[in-house]
Amino acid sequence: MDKVSTVRMRKKSAFDTVLENINEPAHYKKGGIEFIDLMRTFLPRTMFIGALMFSILKYLWRWDSKGIKKDMNEEQKNLVKYENLGKAEFYLKELMKLHIPKSHGVPEYEDVEVKND
Repeated sequence: MDKVSTVRMRKKSAFDTVLENINEPAHYKKGGIEFIDLMRTFLPRTMFIGALMFSILKYLWRWDSKGIKKDMNEEQKNLVKYENLGKAEFYLKELMKLHIPKSHGVPEYEDVEVKND
């Protein structure tokens, strides 16, 4: 008999929408292509790095004001601030990917069987 292991998985929640707004905003996609992929393909490396740096600085500069309205409650304001900081983090991670030392390998994944209920 094969042993089946189980993995605890997070259920999809309203917070997933927040993460999608950060990592895959619909307004940055056209014809199935994300704008960052277009930039990565067509810009020279130095220009792409400059574009990433610009985006990081832009979101950090206005993280506590972009999208904030006077009539928002504190929870709503915090959500907008979180999204702005998340966007800065997104571009920072893209920049980090360009500088992974090859001598340290790449992240490895393994197949995990999940027990179906």
